[in-house]
Amino acid sequence: MSEDCLSLNVYVPARPALAPTPVLVYVPGGDLQRLGALGFLSVQTEDAAGNAALKDILLSLQWVKRHIAQFGGDPDNVTVGGESAGAVLVQYLTLSERSTNLFHKALIISGSALGYRFFNRHPIKTALDLGKKMGFQTKDPNELVRKLQEADVFDIVTAQGDKTNKRNGIRPFEPLTPVAEAPSPQHPLEIVKQGIPQGVPIIVGITTHEGIKMLPFIRRNPILALNLNEDFELCIPSDIEYPYGSRESQDLANSIKQFYFNNETISNTTLLNFVNLVSDTQVTYSTDRWIEIYKNMANSDRVYYFVFDFDGDLNWYKLFSKTQFPGAAHADHLGYMFVTNTTRPLLPSAGAESKETIQVVLQLLTNFIKYG
Repeated sequence: MSEDCLSLNVYVPARPALAPTPVLVYVPGGDLQRLGALGFLSVQTEDAAGNAALKDILLSLQWVKRHIAQFGGDPDNVTVGGESAGAVLVQYLTLSERSTNLFHKALIISGSALGYRFFNRHPIKTALDLGKKMGFQTKDPNELVRKLQEADVFDIVTAQGDKTNKRNGIRPFEPLTPVAEAPSPQHPLEIVKQGIPQGVPIIVGITTHEGIKMLPFIRRNPILALNLNEDFELCIPSDIEYPYGSRESQDLANSIKQFYFNNETISNTTLLNFVNLVSDTQVTYSTDRWIEIYKNMANSDRVYYFVFDFDGDLNWYKLFSKTQFPGAAHADHLGYMFVTNTTRPLLPSAGAESKETIQVVLQLLTNFIKYG
């Protein structure tokens, strides 16, 4: 298998514009780009620093800057945008000095680099654990890298295994994620507190019920709800590293159960409570937090913040996952941004409100892409 896999799809207007056209570089969601170890393994050395997937996007932006004018695009009016994991990677670009002058606006929807699922606090341990699963009995990071370079890539992919945590449905297994690189390793939160390096206009969005995305997993695997009910410590976000079973951990778990469930269990009658917990811990809190910190700085640039709450005929995630639940789920807005394989057959019969929502969403985002 070749790792020469970086490619771009370039879309241009059907009719050439009279002036250079604003550019959107869109990073798709669904999972982190260049998946798993191939994209994010790190042992904090020069040979395996990590963040290869982010560096792929930097190369893409450099290519756009050099060549997009040949397609009628404006290299001086580039927006980088993404949704879900794509939004996380876009925010990481805003936090890096390496992306200076490569984009001029950012679109970040339903994802945050401050989210606990998208920052690896223990990259060397993660890498060594992967090595153990492949039969490499070494504690030397450099030796591990040499062995991985000699290994069959499919063996690495197999060793990563299913990224669904079979015991805990609220903490999807995402150990191979962005890391803080030397020489100044910092958590994304600390970078935000010091001032975002790429001070560009940003539009940020969330949906009202992000956590609906977890319902299909719970319904397909009822044991997940049972595990959570038996041990509410599993509901604690993994970046809160209280020792498992400690008084602090148990007290926090009890507080979560009281606040979100009024001390009831997760069941069909408390699914909305579960959705709210997932929404808050996986998307909403981390998004609110960085915006509040950033906007309290005197030198912050424009940030436009919207909440998508429309529940109509084209809500993408609920259609794609065949989930029936009231509210706007994670990625539901995609049905009003793009024509997808899931929504295309439904467009002719979509109701007036859904068609109007398409126009509202497109006007909001295209105006931002054009003018900031």
